[in-house]
Amino acid sequence: LAAYFATNTFIRDQNVRHLESQVREELQGMSAREAELISTRLGAVSAQTQLLVDATERALSSDNPIPEDEQQRYFTTPEGAWATNSDNGGAAAFYSNVTELGDAQRQKAWRLAATDYLMRSLVDNSPLVAQAYFNTHDSFNRIYPYFDTASQYPPDIRIPDYNFYYDADANNNLERKPVWTDVYIDPAGQGWMASSVAPVYSGDFLEGVVGLDILVKDIISNLLQLQIPWNAYAVLIGRDGVLMALPPQGEVDWGLDELTDHSYETAIMQDTFKPADFNVLAREDTRELAQRIESASAGLINLQLQGRNKLVSYSPIPDTGWGLALVVDEEVILSEANALQKRFEQVGLWMLAGLVLFYLIFFLWLYRKALGLSRHLAAPMQTLVTMI
Repeated sequence: LAAYFATNTFIRDQNVRHLESQVREELQGMSAREAELISTRLGAVSAQTQLLVDATERALSSDNPIPEDEQQRYFTTPEGAWATNSDNGGAAAFYSNVTELGDAQRQKAWRLAATDYLMRSLVDNSPLVAQAYFNTHDSFNRIYPYFDTASQYPPDIRIPDYNFYYDADANNNLERKPVWTDVYIDPAGQGWMASSVAPVYSGDFLEGVVGLDILVKDIISNLLQLQIPWNAYAVLIGRDGVLMALPPQGEVDWGLDELTDHSYETAIMQDTFKPADFNVLAREDTRELAQRIESASAGLINLQLQGRNKLVSYSPIPDTGWGLALVVDEEVILSEANALQKRFEQVGLWMLAGLVLFYLIFFLWLYRKALGLSRHLAAPMQTLVTMI
């Protein structure tokens, strides 16, 4: 029995080491592949953003005649903003009252109608893109799909103060290429999202910023489609350490409820980002993961989330500053080895119980045999004693 249990323990330890090695290798390879795949899909959105930049530059420099129906669908709100009031199948528009409206501003807004066809095509034909828009330096917004901008936006909105504008401005984007924002609340009413934004220049003057939005709930939907063994799940992390997309099975581990929708009882007057609890860099239980994020280096990390040991494989997503983390419970990894050991232990316990029962019966039989033999030997002696 001692040899049996010792052998069982040795085999289990060997299995565990082999499983851990195999899981680590496969998990790291899988996170790298999925990160590259996500990068490819986001790269396609970045390329579409550049197409919108080119179309916007052409529209701003064009002197083509403006359709009459485009000019007639604008009105001035009581607060002094200028906005569209009808949907002609194109984009909605809004000019904040922080800009004094003149003929030049109106002409610019009307000329940008030439980009509506491309915005519509990008939104309707891309599974990721939820909105397309152009924001100007003087707080004009043209956006597709159409909605009532006059009721949605605050009349004095200052668009350059929002991250979907300044992330691509001259101070933060010297290369003038499409860049990705972190997750924020959309002032246009779509909830939590991230954007691919790119600047539109006239010479060295920043005319504005175009953008394509992807919704957090769509990102989560795509993460849930990943085929990951061991009941693992994927988490998308922004360059500032914020958990951008957290699938439902990860909410318990991280002690968070994912934010996808937002109540627009009041207008969004400033940048609104996720709470500090969603920031990996600010949490005590994710320090090692935070180091990986800050150094943008791939690797495996052991974390303890909600008292359970987790194995995390982190891979940066090229060209975005984001990262993908695959999280698996170590108990799930070792469950097969532990189950096998438990079965062998049960067999050993049954063997022990069988031996105990066998020897109880055996010694009882020996006792009875010895008692009979002793009586048989003692009888003549007892007779002799009696005779004496």
